[in-house]
Amino acid sequence: RKAEDRISFLEEIMEKAARLGMKRVMADLILEPSNVLESMVAFRDFAFRNPDVPLFVGVSNVTELFDADSVGVNALLALLSSEVNASMLLATEKSSKAKGTVREEAVAAKMMFLAKRRGSVPKDLGIDLLILKDKRKHEEEYDKTLEEDAHVTMAKEEAELSTLDRQGIFRIIVDRNAENIVALHFTSAEADKPSNIIKGKTAETVYAKIVETGLITRLDHAAYLGNELAKAEIGLKTGKEYIQDHELF
Repeated sequence: RKAEDRISFLEEIMEKAARLGMKRVMADLILEPSNVLESMVAFRDFAFRNPDVPLFVGVSNVTELFDADSVGVNALLALLSSEVNASMLLATEKSSKAKGTVREEAVAAKMMFLAKRRGSVPKDLGIDLLILKDKRKHEEEYDKTLEEDAHVTMAKEEAELSTLDRQGIFRIIVDRNAENIVALHFTSAEADKPSNIIKGKTAETVYAKIVETGLITRLDHAAYLGNELAKAEIGLKTGKEYIQDHELF
């Protein structure tokens, strides 16, 4: 539906509501996932014609129906909503990919408020939605001259454990409800139930407890376990699904 048609239709409804004695209303021009531009034009033009009516934007209409990471989508939708002077945003987390949307929209709304108050772009505000990328580069660059007097070995693409650890094996899972990394220790590959369960908020705390309790004896097993625990921690922090022995990205 065209922007003008939406506006006229909603204004008719508001007139009927007023005749029924309704004085406090919010306007939702419907943010369509397949027609975002026309939807935002409708919000903008309605706000221009009805400056005293607060706007309601259902941002999850787009977030839930867009196969893209929610954080960037939510940030942009919050920016567009701010530009049309929306008063309320509706964020939902029905699908797995939309988990974290409420927090993301809350942060994005604060960013837009601060930017508008400052008369600036949403940058260098003290808060941000940078999760998987950074504004500035701080990592150490590799110096190729280090190879001049060193023996350089290129590791294989895939490494496999040649021998099982005599202390047993671990199954790593993520407990999203408790926000824990869980290491299930089995005395053998044939065991049905774990002999030990170690839980923690970070990979470091979990593997430190595993080492402390003597549940690992081989260096290659320790390296493998550390890698899996680190992946589990990243999955826990980002919302990315963690499955042992599978790549995160």
